[in-house]
Amino acid sequence: MQPKRSSQAGYNLVEVIVAMGLLASVLLSIVTLFFMGRSNVYSGKQMTRAVAVGTNVTEDLVSMNVARLINAFELAEDPAENIVAGVTYTDSIVRVTSDLTNDAEGYLERWEALIPDPTVDKPHTPFLNAEITLVFLPRQLTDVDDLTTTQVMQIKVVVEWDESVRRRNVVFETVKLNRNVA
Repeated sequence: MQPKRSSQAGYNLVEVIVAMGLLASVLLSIVTLFFMGRSNVYSGKQMTRAVAVGTNVTEDLVSMNVARLINAFELAEDPAENIVAGVTYTDSIVRVTSDLTNDAEGYLERWEALIPDPTVDKPHTPFLNAEITLVFLPRQLTDVDDLTTTQVMQIKVVVEWDESVRRRNVVFETVKLNRNVA
């Protein structure tokens, strides 16, 4: 005669379902972390590219004086209110790489070439709808109708691009003093 067993070997259905639920939630968390990590790496890569482009533009602008800026970007019109990257700039003049009509010395065209082309670049790191915007803010004008009389020219360089579901931008700023105006 065999002794009676008080319990059977193995797992019951409830234990298996609970174990599968725990495993699924842990795996889902890990997969989500990998997906978010990948997204952050690509976002960082695009930000790095934008900073490199903006730095290049700013370095070119640093070497110019106010008179050359006025000639190179044909800053003849009166300053007006402009909105760039959601920010309103009063008394400003804007130049954008998507509009090369006011590009006497070819700077905008050259800077536009710095923007990575999504059709040529790797398809998993597109730099979509990217553009560089220059916001010129003349300050302390001696003669309101003559931009060459500005004593201070503040310049903002805005690099914008579309990234998955949002528009991103990075802004650089430099200031030029017009030493020819007393």
